[in-house]
Amino acid sequence: MKKYVKIFAAAVVLLCGMIVSGCKDLKDAFTAPKDTWFMRQITYANKAGNETTLNVYLCYTENGFVTETNVQIEPGLNVVVVGSTEVNSVINGLTDYKYIIKNFSNSTKTTISNSTDDDASDTKTYSFKMSASKWTWMYNFIDLEPRGKNIAPFNKEHPYTKLDNLQNISWKKIMASYLLDSLLE
Repeated sequence: MKKYVKIFAAAVVLLCGMIVSGCKDLKDAFTAPKDTWFMRQITYANKAGNETTLNVYLCYTENGFVTETNVQIEPGLNVVVVGSTEVNSVINGLTDYKYIIKNFSNSTKTTISNSTDDDASDTKTYSFKMSASKWTWMYNFIDLEPRGKNIAPFNKEHPYTKLDNLQNISWKKIMASYLLDSLLE
């Protein structure tokens, strides 16, 4: 019994030493930045098999905030998608200087319903409640490029136009692309 107590005490002392010395990797493993935008490019394929590259921005916020173009960013995980080319024949309407946004709330469950671009045999709807621990997991699991406190769609000098009710885009595919890309790397 004394042997196990000594091993446990040594592990606790080592862990405390790492925390006190400012071990960045250990600290990052338990926290993720909030109110900061991150970006990743994904390849999006529609039902017909046509592909396009999308810039997907992620920001987790506990309390929400207002961008410099007066767009309200709600509490939870906010996902902003813009096309990376001027003409986007895969997702009609998502062209230069336009964006779509989806909030995954940290207070209520968000449902991702089927779109016209989803497989007709997949009629299941998905819903989940976002949290700081899920954001930390995503942040540590997926390679994201930090973009700071402001991103191109919310730049007041060249603001983008928000698109509502875009029917030919699948949020399931966008979120799955993040996970699949990171697993294949």
